[in-house]
Amino acid sequence: MKGDMAPDFEKVAFSMKPGELSEPFRTQFGYHILEVEGRKTEKGVEQIHAKHILMKVAPGTDTIDSLQTMLRDISTEIHDKGFEKTATERKLKTFDSEPFPQGMFIKDLGFVPRIVSFAFNYRSGRVSYGIDGESAIYLVKIIEEIPERVKPFEEVRPQLVEEIRANRDAEAARAAAESIRKEMIAGGFEAVARAKNLTAKETPAFKDGDQIPEIGTNTAFQAACTFLAVNAVSPPVRGQGRYYVIKVVERMEPDMAKYADARQGIIDAMRNELANRFMANWYQGVRDKAKVDDLRERPLQ
Repeated sequence: MKGDMAPDFEKVAFSMKPGELSEPFRTQFGYHILEVEGRKTEKGVEQIHAKHILMKVAPGTDTIDSLQTMLRDISTEIHDKGFEKTATERKLKTFDSEPFPQGMFIKDLGFVPRIVSFAFNYRSGRVSYGIDGESAIYLVKIIEEIPERVKPFEEVRPQLVEEIRANRDAEAARAAAESIRKEMIAGGFEAVARAKNLTAKETPAFKDGDQIPEIGTNTAFQAACTFLAVNAVSPPVRGQGRYYVIKVVERMEPDMAKYADARQGIIDAMRNELANRFMANWYQGVRDKAKVDDLRERPLQ
């Protein structure tokens, strides 16, 4: 979602088209290669669906030692001279974050739980020691504590207007798709599509879970195709910023000879998947029942 990512990553991601593969680029987290699978606007907010490879750059021992020494020196200078003066003299990058609630990510920083924990456990004016992030060490000063409140209507009005407009557009699109479907049942899929200047595209053959060109891994689309009879016309199926009306042209039966050859391998793979799923569920259960308190940024009682 726009605004949720690091600025350098977001700049590349939202400049790309679906299906496009980026050149390697660097952010504060490391080197990325990004592929955008789809993009849409939902409730007035632009979103993308993407996958990417991240290669982190790990500092060496000498770098870590020199950083620790520098941090101690900076902490001493902040104590003696103050936060702002030290940052200015050392030409350190500073910025004021937007107000953030407890337990949430911080815009331009992302999810940094130790900074959030520090902010909600100390008073205004307090400066933290070095807090490790994904690719940087942060020194944080608490500027202001804002009492809990309900946002005034005028503050949230633009967002509400966009959400209402997006919902109305989606409902109008669904109603139009339903009307077209009824005409297709009576007058033929291809004929109505041509009469209304609609784009009727045929997908390549696919199986459950496959990525479909220009559609992606839309589970609703795939489910409709799975249960729809050949030559039947589906109800409207919602996709990314659009509705689909689907007609299944052909359903192919599996090659049983190939299945017989691959049967034992499939059985072994399914057993391994079940075993892995059992272990993952057991481990998740242990984690869900565990109670872990992060006390690193809390003051000593």
